[in-house]
Amino acid sequence: MTKKEFYCYMKQLFFPSDKNYILKEAQGVKKEELLCYLFRKAKANYLLLTNPLGLEDDTTLRIKDSQKFKLEITSQLYDYLAVIYRYKYGSNQLEFLFDEKSHWEKYEKEWTLVFYQWADEFCRNRVFLRLVIQSTLAFPLNMNPDQCQIKVRKMVSQHFKMRIDRRTGLPSRKAI
Repeated sequence: MTKKEFYCYMKQLFFPSDKNYILKEAQGVKKEELLCYLFRKAKANYLLLTNPLGLEDDTTLRIKDSQKFKLEITSQLYDYLAVIYRYKYGSNQLEFLFDEKSHWEKYEKEWTLVFYQWADEFCRNRVFLRLVIQSTLAFPLNMNPDQCQIKVRKMVSQHFKMRIDRRTGLPSRKAI
C-alpha cells in the first residue's frame, strides 16, 4: 500500500459518512451500466450521422453487430466525468432526506441522470463519436490507446473548462 493510498484509507475510516465517499461508491457500482448506455448511444448516433441512408457495407455491419466493446478508453472518460461531478456537485455535508431513501440511493439516481445528460451532450459531437467508436471497436486495429486517452482528456477539459491531473485523477489547480 502506497503512502497516498494509506492516507485515503485513513480518511475513509475517520469520515465514513462523508458525502463524497458515498457518491464515489455509487458511481463505481453504476460504472458498467452507464458505460453500456454511453456505447449504445454513441453507436446509434454515429450510424445516424455517418450513414443517414442506412446503406450497409462492411464497416456499418461490423458496428451494428458489435455487442462487446473495449472499456479502456470509455472507462477513463467515465472516471473523469465522475471526478468532475464530485468536484462540481459534491460537498462533504450530508443532507436530511425525508423520502425514506438512503443517501446512497439518492446520489446514485442523481449521478445517473447527470451522466445521461452529459452522454447525450457528448454524443452530439462528431469527434467524440468517432473517438468512442474507434477506441471501443478497435478501428483501426493498430490504434494507440494512449493517443485516445489524451484526446479524451483534452475533450473533457475543454468541455468543462477544467483539467484533470493524470497522476492523482483530481481536478488540477491550473487554469485552462
